[in-house]
Amino acid sequence: MPVRLDPETLTINAEIAAILARRITWDVYILGLPGRMYVEPRDIDRIRASRKRAVIASHTCTPLPVRPGTVPGKELIIPSPRPAETNVIPF
Repeated sequence: MPVRLDPETLTINAEIAAILARRITWDVYILGLPGRMYVEPRDIDRIRASRKRAVIASHTCTPLPVRPGTVPGKELIIPSPRPAETNVIPF
């Protein structure tokens, strides 16, 4: 199952914040040489146990800000700049 994960390891407090934000946390396992990596989701037993591996969280994209009066998902019309007047000196 492909998943998107944040690359930063989490502290205990950061893991609590990720869980409260409804993000899945994962144990990182590195096997063999060269280090092949795989992850397993952390359940309540793993969260209660002491940490033996790096812990990372699932990635969530931050939505882009929406200007007031626009509807997300609709076509955004950007007005073209006004044509410059020909008899005005640009200085």
